Amino acid sequence: MPILFVIGESNTGKSHALKRLFSTMEAFQPRVDANGRVRNRLLSMDCESDCSPKALAEAILDNWNITVRGRPNAPTLWRMVKRQLRHQEILYLHLDEMQHVTTGDTDLAIGKVQDAVKSLTQIDGWPLHLIVSGMPGVVNFLESKEVKNRAQAQYLDLMEVRASTVAAMEKVASMIVCDHAGLQCEWSKEDEVPGRLIVAAGGEFATLILLVREACFRALDQGRDVVTLNDLAAIYKARNANLKGDNPFTTTDWKSVVRANSTSHIGSTSVRRRRK
Repeated sequence: MPILFVIGESNTGKSHALKRLFSTMEAFQPRVDANGRVRNRLLSMDCESDCSPKALAEAILDNWNITVRGRPNAPTLWRMVKRQLRHQEILYLHLDEMQHVTTGDTDLAIGKVQDAVKSLTQIDGWPLHLIVSGMPGVVNFLESKEVKNRAQAQYLDLMEVRASTVAAMEKVASMIVCDHAGLQCEWSKEDEVPGRLIVAAGGEFATLILLVREACFRALDQGRDVVTLNDLAAIYKARNANLKGDNPFTTTDWKSVVRANSTSHIGSTSVRRRRK
């Protein structure tokens, strides 16, 4: 399929997963042509907020320092984009945060975006593959039958505390602490840290990674070679201004903690624990 959609809520790990693939898979690596010139196979870029189809075309051209004089219309710009993609021998175009381009308030506006995207997979003599990632608003693209027939979609959901996910996050936390930071994890399986991390991150993979990294920085700043449960608790408290009973790293009832309620006590005369 020439179009891959990677869809998920904020901080579910879309960009992280794609960057890892882009850096490790041979298909995305630059190549050297017959003239000894390095050719990038991949062009990856973010879509700016409230980006129109015309603005998106201009942003793509800007990657090659191409500025169009006058006031060309969107179809003219997209024809230039397609010519440059073929000329630059780009095989994969990745557009991140694509929900910004689907914010048109009319079906016509969204339809124009769909047509522009579809046209990129129909460049004469050039097999471009398009990777579109973003928040659930990106699903507007798939309402077009012509786009859907050319696409595959991968949805990244929020993580839940289940055996397979806990096991995976245990490996992730260990890799960050031990392999990346060169530290040690000072907790046991009985502490259930991977499950607590999932709850603390609200199921967001990218947020979980940030929590563990910040706990590592805290240990390093204090001259220690181990990361403790207290480090994770301190990082969570600094991020969420929560009470002790609403910190998944300090309470025994951590599965009932709702991160969104961690500041519910602020401004209240009485504090009451909220649960799902």
